[in-house]
Amino acid sequence: MLRPFRRSRSGVAAIVAMTVAVLGLLGPGPSSAPAVGAPSRAAVGPTPTYVPLAVPQRALDTRANSATDDGRFAATGRLSAGRIQLMTIAGRFGIPNSAEAVTINLTVTGPAADGWAVIWPCGTAQPSTSNINFGVNRDAANAAVVRVGTAGALCLVSSVNADFVIDVSGYFPAGSSLQTLGAPVRVLDTRVGSATDDHWYEGIGRRLAATPLSLNLAGRLGVPPDAGAVLITITVVEAASGGYATVWPCTTTQPSTSNINFGTDRAVANGVTMSLSPSGTICVRTSVEVQVIVDVTGYFPAGVYAGLERPQRLMDTRAGAATDDGRFQRGGVVGAQERSVQIAGRLGVPANASVVVLNVTVVGPQAGGWLVAYPCGTPRPATSTLNYRAGDVVANSVITRVGTGGAVCLYAEGSTDVIVDAMGVLVSN
Repeated sequence: MLRPFRRSRSGVAAIVAMTVAVLGLLGPGPSSAPAVGAPSRAAVGPTPTYVPLAVPQRALDTRANSATDDGRFAATGRLSAGRIQLMTIAGRFGIPNSAEAVTINLTVTGPAADGWAVIWPCGTAQPSTSNINFGVNRDAANAAVVRVGTAGALCLVSSVNADFVIDVSGYFPAGSSLQTLGAPVRVLDTRVGSATDDHWYEGIGRRLAATPLSLNLAGRLGVPPDAGAVLITITVVEAASGGYATVWPCTTTQPSTSNINFGTDRAVANGVTMSLSPSGTICVRTSVEVQVIVDVTGYFPAGVYAGLERPQRLMDTRAGAATDDGRFQRGGVVGAQERSVQIAGRLGVPANASVVVLNVTVVGPQAGGWLVAYPCGTPRPATSTLNYRAGDVVANSVITRVGTGGAVCLYAEGSTDVIVDAMGVLVSN
């Protein structure tokens, strides 16, 4: 259930980039004595853009008998509708108290009814928008960048009774190049009767299949004219059939990749970090007729986020599929055995890239399960990147450190075909 048309956003403050996906089983809980990963600390200038943790860490799990990687905020109990769950994140897992924002993966599991949830910095007003939408007993996951609130805490609320899991993968230090907006701003809402924050691109009607929309972002609603890249949440609603949506800088060729996959008449969202075209635009194209909503949550100045000229397909295990350089294609399903995919030094990704932004999609799982993406050469983390049911098509945005040999590793419980697309590179310390 998509949250109703937005109320006034006065006083709202949050920075979230989310992915909503249909899920199955959650990934495993951590061992009884997990090793806490320390951030990579090789210096690159006085203030790094982003600091990844060595491996993602489980920071909250409300489920009974669950565990987290430092023992805090574990088995806190099913979150009841309307009750705010506070979770301290600063000062844990090597994240300093001064951190500006954190990257997380949020999962909702076993919701009692159709509903929504929102996460925001504690100490600010609860946003009047939803960041994740889900159906009864249909789990969902989000990749998110969330500004750290008062006392280093994040706040979470759900419209219905549900359990939640939060995994953290890194942080943006104070003084980094990430610029968070005071509140997410709505820049596109095609639904008739809807509103955007500056009344541009509102109520323009359902997007027709295969019809690109050029969306101006630079110079709007706190995004400066010279911004180099934006963090957005794209949501699709009321799809005429199952399909996908693609986002790219308008002056480049449309990529053969997707940023979000969805089913018929279901609300699905995904977080996207995307370079702007020289004229300050991004393009949005859907494969089927659908309503589209876009919110901007933050931006990077020019020259900070190294977005690829267009997204590139690095891996596609499906029979008959192709990648953009012919490597890591048609390799067969990923299962309960580590599978690596070369990231660095391919298709515009620099050979010395240390942190990359990927879009990972599972297609046609043979059974319900979960998949995790992590730096090769590190222990497989006790977290999940994607969760799914048999036959699903589910995507999630992933910010991950590149591992040994410039590769990222995949592991799945519930064999599935996997697609990996590269979006860009973040500077880390």
